[in-house]
Amino acid sequence: EDAVVTISGYSSLQRNNYTELMNAVAKAGPVAISVACSNWHLYGGGVYVEKDRAAASSWDVNHLVVVEGYGTDQETGQPFWLVRNSWSPRWGEDGYIRLMRHDPTKAPHPDGDCGIDTTPGDGDACTKDDTGKDIVPPAEKVCGTSAVYYSGVIPVGGELVH
Repeated sequence: EDAVVTISGYSSLQRNNYTELMNAVAKAGPVAISVACSNWHLYGGGVYVEKDRAAASSWDVNHLVVVEGYGTDQETGQPFWLVRNSWSPRWGEDGYIRLMRHDPTKAPHPDGDCGIDTTPGDGDACTKDDTGKDIVPPAEKVCGTSAVYYSGVIPVGGELVH
């Protein structure tokens, strides 16, 4: 009864697709994404660049955040995604993190920024079916800084409630 806006559903973006995420943020607005954030605890500012992407075992998509925009750092020229986190405004840059953004199709090895999440149920799937049985989702390919391209969702059918 106190709702200001309602939605009729949601639409999932194509997994691991830079262009689809870029277009969704530009045309639809904020996009909910699942990320691997285990290394974010010490983030204090600037464009976040992962140091240890090569270790496939380090990928664990385990947290939901919102991509609110994108831009380029004025000092370094580094493109970034502007991501709102839920860890309070005291964390990061007033509750935000700027994740390194790059188009993998322009890289020498387009899959060079990808890894395998062996436990995708941690942050992106239900782990029980309708009868209560355990579901073990198969390992998933995840791409982008902190797996930013892996799984995006946008609301559809938004309506302002009076």
